Amino acid sequence: MSEPQNKPKIVQPDTVVRLNDKNLAPDIGQTFMGAQAAQVMGSVMSKQQQLKPWTDPGTPCEVLSPGGNWTKGKVQFVMVFTPDEAPTE
Repeated sequence: MSEPQNKPKIVQPDTVVRLNDKNLAPDIGQTFMGAQAAQVMGSVMSKQQQLKPWTDPGTPCEVLSPGGNWTKGKVQFVMVFTPDEAPTE
């Protein structure tokens, strides 16, 4: 069975992200690198009216990975928890 085409991917440091909506752009601009994720998050977190689209459903954008083509989709902030140990039954 193949994986779904729209499976979320982690934005890598060398990936370019270009937002469709300039009104949702962080202080560093509408186009930025994955390596600037901390700056983007800090900028968006300081503007509460911008925060919702960045968490759910995501902000429409295009990404360009090295050697690839522009791909349309959404970028969003997600907090993930990973337990230290597997749960016991």
